[in-house]
Amino acid sequence: MPYNALAFVNCVRGNHEEAFNNLWEAEEILRKNHESEIEKWSIVTYGNAAWVYYHVGELEEAQSYLDKVERNCQQFPDASRYTAMIPEVYGEKGWSLLKFGWKYYKEASKCTEKALAADAENIEWNTAHATAMFRIKETSGDPPLPGDCKILKKALNLKPNSALLHQQIGLCYNNRLLALKRKPHSYYTREERKQLIELCKYHFQTTFDQKHSLYFAMLDLADIYEESEEYSKVDEISENLIRNEHCNRLSGQLILWNDGKYQLQNMNCQLNAIHHFKECLKLKVPSKRNEECRAKLEQIAEDRLDEYSRDSIAFGILGLIHQLDGRKSKAIEFYEGALECDRHNEEFQSALRELQEAALNNF
Repeated sequence: MPYNALAFVNCVRGNHEEAFNNLWEAEEILRKNHESEIEKWSIVTYGNAAWVYYHVGELEEAQSYLDKVERNCQQFPDASRYTAMIPEVYGEKGWSLLKFGWKYYKEASKCTEKALAADAENIEWNTAHATAMFRIKETSGDPPLPGDCKILKKALNLKPNSALLHQQIGLCYNNRLLALKRKPHSYYTREERKQLIELCKYHFQTTFDQKHSLYFAMLDLADIYEESEEYSKVDEISENLIRNEHCNRLSGQLILWNDGKYQLQNMNCQLNAIHHFKECLKLKVPSKRNEECRAKLEQIAEDRLDEYSRDSIAFGILGLIHQLDGRKSKAIEFYEGALECDRHNEEFQSALRELQEAALNNF
């Protein structure tokens, strides 16, 4: 259950109130879906509640939840005092491990296998196991092809609205498409290419339709539309993602960076690319992508100044970079230079005004 994993993450980050809210959400879902077997399904949630209460210093509450775990575990002959490795716990552990990166995929697969040994038709555990197997294949250096995904399709038949499964199958077909591009052109490969493109479109679009937080699926879809030279669709996806109010900063950075590259490399529109790169940099998300964006802007500014030493766009780029680095006097210098070349530019006027007001407030 994702709420248990969220509770752990929020507790580690110090967001204890959010962690408790996650746990109560988890408990509510358990009571709604597993009321008759609540003792089995609540072991993980109650154990997590004890852990969070311990971390906030409420030891009595922590002990009360430990007591609940202990009472539940007493019903299972092979259980220890506070742990019962039953299918429900293995299934929960498998899903949680999948959320914490490639190092845990093999262990996640083992956990889901143990869960499925008790209930081979369980949809949630089949989905988790299929996802684990796909990711192991994907990270092993041997890209998964459609034929390697007999498990993913089976899981999708059991759970047709799973956004995660649609995303993984879309990636499967996309890897096949990439492999196909390395083959010599022929009638058959062209037809297969068209088919794979349509399959990718379907699965990536369905992923996003089912779960709007999976922005990566739409970026993958944009790549597919670019592959099929449907550039208006690429523009539409980029604009919709950029306007999305629920997009977090890390996803926003990726969207803006990709769109900037697309404008520069495919549409030959440097001004639009500069706009997206600058907006990406303003998000201030420390990452390799942030450094690449900065380097790209610096290169563009250098190239423009090589052509014309009084280029307002180049001065504006350098002004922003110095501003974000906290070098206010240099930023003011470049923005003033930009306005000397383009004195009615509202972006430069606003940035310069902001820097000058900040400088006055420091006195």
